[in-house]
Amino acid sequence: VRVNAVAPGPTDTPLLAADSPWRAPEYLATLPNRRLTQPEEVARVVHFLLDDDAAYCNGEVISPNGGAVI
Repeated sequence: VRVNAVAPGPTDTPLLAADSPWRAPEYLATLPNRRLTQPEEVARVVHFLLDDDAAYCNGEVISPNGGAVI
């Protein structure tokens, strides 16, 4: 049995309010990518974990967060 998890950080979706502190320019300036994670980037991580190329990933937690959490 292979169990992995995807734990994204703040992601640029409509669920994140326009006035959220995560969207503040001051916060974004602290990120290496200077922007929020895009939903497509999270989807690519999920796609990778579903692929046979990830067969050696067992018990991993992958955090696509653009450097927000290290």
